[in-house]
Amino acid sequence: MKIKLALLLITLLATGGSLHAQVNNQLRGAGAPSGSCTSSQTYLDTTNHVLYSCNNGTWSASQGLGNLTGRGWDALLAPASNLSILMGSNTSIFNTTSAVPQFFAWKNTTAAVVGTSQGSPLPAICGRAFHGSADVEDCMTIATLPGNGNDAAIQWTLGHTGASTGPISILLPLTTTTSVLQFGGTSAGFPGLRASGIEITAVLANASDFANFRAAKIQAATFTPSGNVLISSTAPTISSGFGTGASIPSQNGTAAFTINVGTTSAATGVIGLPSATTGWNCFATDITTTSTTIFITKQTASTQTTATIGNFSDVAAAVAWADNDILRVSCFAY
Repeated sequence: MKIKLALLLITLLATGGSLHAQVNNQLRGAGAPSGSCTSSQTYLDTTNHVLYSCNNGTWSASQGLGNLTGRGWDALLAPASNLSILMGSNTSIFNTTSAVPQFFAWKNTTAAVVGTSQGSPLPAICGRAFHGSADVEDCMTIATLPGNGNDAAIQWTLGHTGASTGPISILLPLTTTTSVLQFGGTSAGFPGLRASGIEITAVLANASDFANFRAAKIQAATFTPSGNVLISSTAPTISSGFGTGASIPSQNGTAAFTINVGTTSAATGVIGLPSATTGWNCFATDITTTSTTIFITKQTASTQTTATIGNFSDVAAAVAWADNDILRVSCFAY
């Protein structure tokens, strides 16, 4: 049977007392090579798993993985090109017997100078996404970037690479009411966030009490101190009373809104409100008319979902509002 020499050529060579096998112009043998060589040759030390190449007639160890059995990580050589390993369903586990600092680290060792910092390498964790009717790579990256200047601010970034444009969410395993996302430390001297059902609570890092919360602007559908609604973003409505064509021209939820009483008005009107624990406490002022008959507008009744207001004269008699008077109202739940 013929064997194509271009694909497989095995020749036994006696070089410096060592027996070597040659496969497609690569020499293989136990131990380091010796003797002269030609520029197209390579040599694999099958004992130490080191690859050698021929440079100007002399053997030199190529940069590569080095020995992966019987030698430590500190014996690995720097690569000359990118490395890609198909792991299949195999795992890689790195065990240690203590909390070793920087157990596995990716570092940019280029020195920083005044005005120019050096960002970290970007480790990537990648999956596959479907975008533009095609399979694409989709990755999360992690990076740290010190600011330029002496002790400048440092930025940590969770990034995204890939063509996919879907929304990104971050899932933290805060699955119990005692789990706390801590900031800065674990004691009562630091703040944290705790999840309970669909609620997020600002607590001390050790969950012993509530934490302070400060913001330039807070936007919420409802404001519920101690678990009870105080104000709501739900727009109030005209439930009954007032006059023909009564309306609410403007509103900011229950906290502040206006009522146009309409025409041929009654002396009272009922405002529709979202559900409160017990009822509503409302304050109203007629900003259009002030007279002996239209002297004061105030609340007269409440349910969990309504508040009744009326107009009174200077002698406390119920009197209709003037046509199209504007009332300014604020309602708080209790």
